[in-house]
Amino acid sequence: VEQFGAIVQTIMSGLSSLLPILIFVLFTGMISGGEFSILLESWKIIAVFLLLITIYFALTVLYIALRKKVSPTLLLKKTWKTLVIALTTASSAAAFQRNIRDANKKLGIDKRLAEFGTSLGQVLFSPTDVTILLAMELGFAEMYGIAITPQFLIIALITNLLLSFSIPPVPGGAVMGYTIAFTQLGIPMEVLGVVLALDAIIDFPATACNVSGWQLTMIEVADSLDMLDKETLCKKR
Repeated sequence: VEQFGAIVQTIMSGLSSLLPILIFVLFTGMISGGEFSILLESWKIIAVFLLLITIYFALTVLYIALRKKVSPTLLLKKTWKTLVIALTTASSAAAFQRNIRDANKKLGIDKRLAEFGTSLGQVLFSPTDVTILLAMELGFAEMYGIAITPQFLIIALITNLLLSFSIPPVPGGAVMGYTIAFTQLGIPMEVLGVVLALDAIIDFPATACNVSGWQLTMIEVADSLDMLDKETLCKKR
C-alpha cells in the first residue's frame, strides 16, 4: 500500500510541477492570438462550476454530519488543512500525507484504511470531472448559439459520465475529454485554447473538492467496515 501511494504521489508531483509552465504558455498564446477577450467572457463557466461543487461539498458535509451525529463545523475544522493544501496547489499528491494523518488522527479512520483508501481515492474518486465538462459544454454552447435541448443534455451527461472513468487524476487531466465531448455536441474546436486555460484555473477548486470529498466519504466507508473510531471523530480537538 505504501509503495503504491509513493508511486502515485511521485507521478502526480512530477506532472503538477509542469502546471505553471502550461498556464504561462496558454495565456501567452491567447494574448498574442487575440483570444484573451473570450477568456474574460467565460466567467460564467467558472461561476457555475464553483456553485455546483460548493453545493456538492456542502451536501456531503451535512450528510456525514447527520449520519455520524457530529457537528458540520467540527468536520470542517478537522478537514480544512487538507482542503487548503489541495486548493492552493491543485495537487492531491501535495495533500497526500496530511490527508492520511488527519483521516487517522482526527477523523478516527483506521490507519490501514486511511493509507489504502487515500491512495485509491486519488486515482478513482473525481466527481468534479463530470461537473467541469458540463459547465464547459453549457457555457460554450450558449456562447456559440448552440441550442441546449433535452437531447443535448442527455448526450452531454452520458458522454461526460463515460469520460469521467478515463480521465487521469492529474492537473489538466480533463483536457483529454474535451475534444471528444465537444465533437459530440457540435462545439467548435477553436475554443480548446480557452478551455485549456480555464481548466488550469478550475483545477484548483476541483482538486480541493475531490480530495476533501473523498476524505469525508471515507468516514462512511470506515464505519461500514467497523474501522471507525467514533470517539476520535466526535472529539473536539
